[in-house]
Amino acid sequence: MLGALNYPLILELRGRVDPGLVRDAVDVVVARHESLRTVFESRNGRLEQRIEPRMEVLLPAEAIDEQALDGEVARERGEPIDPGIRPWRARWLRVAAERSFLCFTLHHLVTDAWSTKLITDELAAVLAGDRPARRPWQYRHYLEWRRRQTALEEGERDYWERLLQPLAPSSLITPGMEAWGPTRSIPIPLGLDLRRTRKHAASQGHTVVVLTMAAWLQALAEMQPTTPLVSTTLSVMNRPRSELLQVVGPLANLLIIPLDISPDDGLPDVSRRLASRVREVEPWSGFSYPTLRPRPEPGRLDDVAFQYLPALPPPRRYGAVELEVVTPRLESRFPLELVMIEDATTVRSVLRWQPSVVRDDTAQAVASGFARILARSVPTDDQTIRRPDEHTGTEPHRGLRL
Repeated sequence: MLGALNYPLILELRGRVDPGLVRDAVDVVVARHESLRTVFESRNGRLEQRIEPRMEVLLPAEAIDEQALDGEVARERGEPIDPGIRPWRARWLRVAAERSFLCFTLHHLVTDAWSTKLITDELAAVLAGDRPARRPWQYRHYLEWRRRQTALEEGERDYWERLLQPLAPSSLITPGMEAWGPTRSIPIPLGLDLRRTRKHAASQGHTVVVLTMAAWLQALAEMQPTTPLVSTTLSVMNRPRSELLQVVGPLANLLIIPLDISPDDGLPDVSRRLASRVREVEPWSGFSYPTLRPRPEPGRLDDVAFQYLPALPPPRRYGAVELEVVTPRLESRFPLELVMIEDATTVRSVLRWQPSVVRDDTAQAVASGFARILARSVPTDDQTIRRPDEHTGTEPHRGLRL
């Protein structure tokens, strides 16, 4: 899965832009964050980090035509990064005199979704002429703080051992096979108005995240009728201290959320019990569960995932130039993953899977079940749920298919 560990940040700039100014902005952001100057070396079978005092910013500029843009972005997105040299790569693509793209692709060893938002905000601020204050904490400070939490980690380990002990790998994933090759994806047409959906979720005492994840778990349960305990992996930002809100690094953690669901359970009941389970696991969310003792069963417990992405920041302007974040199409390391994406007014959904370990008809059935469960319970703009039968990526953005 080439590029599965890449985290691409793609910025479209409309207006006449000096590439040297953009390179200087990247240089300022890299200098501010030790994570972006960290290289990784393997020594005696262990991966070690080394923070470089400075890292030169290379920003090769290329003039391309509109027809070549999609291919160039796809190549940039899929080309692996060697974190032993530098944990990121930057390219400048000029499509027209007043339209260009900054491709700033990071290795997942040094970033997460929250970090990407911080980097975007800082790039925009520096391009606008601001110089943000020095960060009081770096990623190493987070690691030092975690090392001092020995007692907490032991408690977390015991908790997850007990919670996950009865859980088995998903029967939707072909056992004994490795996930490989390109990810397939289908958009799931939901017709969910964001404001209306938030109001509906709040009337039941929870959020859109809980509501949609409950529908996802229920759809998984329908496909596994003999397995009452189903689970999904949820990505959380894992920043329990205020100092960590400004730290760039791979702090985000994955939580396995198991829930006992029967085919007769309604979405309101599943949502209520899921909200309770999420509140229960939240205090233990800092633990890295892959360090738990190996299990005898084949397969992984985190093969099925759920991700909820907040709305991208709106376009922003510096001088005569407008800057906008472009939604990339990401590869997925999970065999089966549902991604929810907020827009300004709607909630979109994309199902991604690895065809080497998940059958296409299985993915289609899960997608249809998820759409049907939500349509039955949540007011939508279009109650007609179409069959999501086209293998495609995310929707085009201003003519750029990412």
